[in-house]
Amino acid sequence: MIGAEGAAGLAPALARQPAGWSVIVKVAGAVSVLPSDILYEVAEGSAELRAQVRGLAHDREARAMRALACAMSHPAAARLATFILSMAERYGKQAFIFTQEEVAASLNVQRTTVTAGATDLKARRAIEYSRGRISVLDLALLRRMACNCHQWDAAVPFADDPRQCRRGDGPSE
Repeated sequence: MIGAEGAAGLAPALARQPAGWSVIVKVAGAVSVLPSDILYEVAEGSAELRAQVRGLAHDREARAMRALACAMSHPAAARLATFILSMAERYGKQAFIFTQEEVAASLNVQRTTVTAGATDLKARRAIEYSRGRISVLDLALLRRMACNCHQWDAAVPFADDPRQCRRGDGPSE
């Protein structure tokens, strides 16, 4: 599957193995799906496609490692600000529909943690949040509150040093 976040399932397709996960699409947009056996056969016959697919698979793994480092290093409030900021910039929208449960699952935190973070962001007038609708009020403030992982996710190629996400970068530490 290929969408705005990149491609999912490339490594298993190249290894001719089933994926050990599923993908959930949360934001409307274009997506393409290609059976893994077709991708494998076409990639076997094209060095250029094979290199691109391997690069995308590497980028996906690097993104996963950065997300893990961020989860281990930054407070939930900074990660919530980063999540909302990334959504706003990636999709060019100032409002989204996400329940607290969905955001909690994305950040791997409890729903009460999302409630506390959203309440703080709302009190600072960075966002408005009500009944699953998140509206960005102040992008500049959200950028200041986000951890530095946002800059790496938004602007730096994944092949760069993933150790850039480290402790002490969040706004409330």
